[in-house]
Order: sequence, then C-alpha cells, then structure tokens
Amino acid sequence: SSLTVALALSGWTFLSDDHVLAWREETGLRVAGLRVPLFLTADAAERLPPHLPKGREVPAMGKRMFRPEELFPGQYRSETGVAATVFPERATAVPSTLERLRSSDCFQRIVSSSPFLLTDPSARPCIDVARAMADRPAFVLRAGPDLLEPRAADRVLRIAFA
Repeated sequence: SSLTVALALSGWTFLSDDHVLAWREETGLRVAGLRVPLFLTADAAERLPPHLPKGREVPAMGKRMFRPEELFPGQYRSETGVAATVFPERATAVPSTLERLRSSDCFQRIVSSSPFLLTDPSARPCIDVARAMADRPAFVLRAGPDLLEPRAADRVLRIAFA
C-alpha cells in the first residue's frame, strides 16, 4: 500500500494495492485489481498530504479504508494491459533496487503465488496466461524505506516501465 500511494503521489495510475487478476484477450494480456479500496495503516495514512480525504476507519483490520478515486482522481484504473511484472520484496537496504528476472524465474514466482495452477486440471488456460505474463519484462523490487518518498519510488520503478 505504501508503494502504491508513493507512486500515485508521483502521478502514476494504479489498479490495486494488492493482487491482480490476469487474463488474455485478442488485444493481449489484461489485468484488474482484486481489491478496489486502498487499506492504509495509520502510519501510511499520516504520510498523505493534509488536503486529501482521511478515509474511513476499519477497526477489525486496524487500518483506514480509502476509495481510490477520492484520493487520486483520474489515476485509478479498473483494468489495463500488461507492460511488466514487478515482484516487491521488503528490504532494509537503501537505495532500493530493481533487478531484472529471467522469464523462467518470473513464471516460477507466478505459479508459487497461485499453487492451484499446478494441481487443478481445469487451470490449464491460467497456466497459458502465466506463461504469457512471464514473457513480458519482469523484475524483483528490493523495496527499502526510501520508497516511502514519492520521487524515489518513481525513479526506481520508472526503469521497469520505460
């Protein structure tokens, strides 16, 4: 969520601060966010500029819920094409780094995050989508605390989508 907010504050469009669903259309691969609202911890919500909405408290989660269009008008996308895949991993090192992944490593990461793909025979079309995703540029983002700063997040991630 913090990375999504930092990138949105830099003007990026976004789908979700969580997982996405991918599928194939005649025009290519498409993705949509699985969770539309943004759920921010109190710490993340405090980093928002003061003029933005304060969100709604969700005590069961210990977070604040925000509607994407209220926070970042015109930047939320319900779906879009796939330019690249980025797998964020928390890191303590600064600066954060973006490392290119081989297609086979990307495919392995996609499958490991959705193990049903290998066990459910009806998931065959999904395996084909995962292979197509793996053929796109893919990166591991070693995300350090510097990415809380919108300019740093923009600088690091722009490489993946250049």
